[in-house]
Amino acid sequence: MPLGRRGPATPVPRWYRPGVPDLPPSLVALTVLATGALLAGILRLLFRDARRLTWSATIVAAVLGAAIAWLPLDLAGAAPGSWVRLPVGLMGSAVAVGAASAALLWQQRRRAKGVPGASVEELIAGGEGERVELKATARWNTRSGSKDARIEDEVVITVAGFMNATGGTLLVGVEDDGTIHGLADDYAVVPGRDRDGFELWVRTLLAERLGRAETADVGVSFATHHGKDVCRIDVAPADGPIFVGSSGGARAADFHLRVGNATRRLLTDEVLEYQRRRWR
Repeated sequence: MPLGRRGPATPVPRWYRPGVPDLPPSLVALTVLATGALLAGILRLLFRDARRLTWSATIVAAVLGAAIAWLPLDLAGAAPGSWVRLPVGLMGSAVAVGAASAALLWQQRRRAKGVPGASVEELIAGGEGERVELKATARWNTRSGSKDARIEDEVVITVAGFMNATGGTLLVGVEDDGTIHGLADDYAVVPGRDRDGFELWVRTLLAERLGRAETADVGVSFATHHGKDVCRIDVAPADGPIFVGSSGGARAADFHLRVGNATRRLLTDEVLEYQRRRWR
């Protein structure tokens, strides 16, 4: 090219402003983090489901969603300070956070049935664990030979413990050692003295002690093992803390949590700390 002549000018984006220095990488990173935290905070206030995610996961999803939503604007040459970026970015963040929350909920629901896809026989063979509990009866005390409210309390507490943890499966009609006890004793003290009467009683008990809406998706099914009925109660993790109410329906301050192969009651300070970490 002859001296004194310049080549064609390099095209620049329409939003480019001469004289504005490039931002240092550290400032860019802090800006992105602050934007993500702001979007995450807004979404957690507006949508309860977004609180299923940790703050870090919410921020990452919000930044990623906003970046994807802004990509068409950048390709079209929209200015960085354009007013349209805020609503577009917020919608993109909402979609990303919503998708992440739905994926987490799906994963939790999938884990809620003790061992995913396991039959009653497989659950019995595996024994009690973090998501499996075995009980010989739900109403009948085999030692005293009569109906016992304390046995019913154990069923409610077990379900509440599963709901406050990661879900699980309660098998009624099975001894701790895996021996099949059956449901004949419990059938004798429920309306109808059959499977339908037992399921109605179980659902009523859980609704009165834990809440109707909270226990609406609890699964109750039956299987025959060695010629005896076994009831399978599948419990999903709850969206919020579940407290055990008294037999009269009044709320109590008892909070139970499944820990390993046992269910234990937490003290007040333990409840507050667990709620803070579990349902942020």
